[in-house]
Amino acid sequence: MKSDFSKLFIFSAQSILVVTGAAKVFSATGDASILNIPDPVFGLKYAVLMFVVGLTEILASISLFVIKPLWIRYSVIFCFGFGFFLYNLSLSINRLDQWCPCLGTLTDRLRLNPTLIHRALGAVVLYLILGSLIGIFCPRRI
Repeated sequence: MKSDFSKLFIFSAQSILVVTGAAKVFSATGDASILNIPDPVFGLKYAVLMFVVGLTEILASISLFVIKPLWIRYSVIFCFGFGFFLYNLSLSINRLDQWCPCLGTLTDRLRLNPTLIHRALGAVVLYLILGSLIGIFCPRRI
């Protein structure tokens, strides 16, 4: 039986993945010059990488409706959160003076403060990682 924590956390993770995935897909179709630059971690053009990752996030969110075992749902969420963490860690270790363009040109289009968005996305990554770990390792306590 799912607890209120499980229901709320999984719903919020689904919402986060859909919103960020849609933002990436939307941004990948833009005409900003950054979209033609290769990503320093994977070497793919940002447009291609953002489209693929965005679509993957949307599909993962949909899969969370279908998958029944909670530990698998939490594991899927953990994989995305940890993947986002590793990507940003790679940028930091390589001392690249740029942030993950996770929301692409959407922040420019909406005139959002990039520093604030970067910090908010860091908090979201931490939320996904910690929430999924709690769900995986402490299922009886929640």
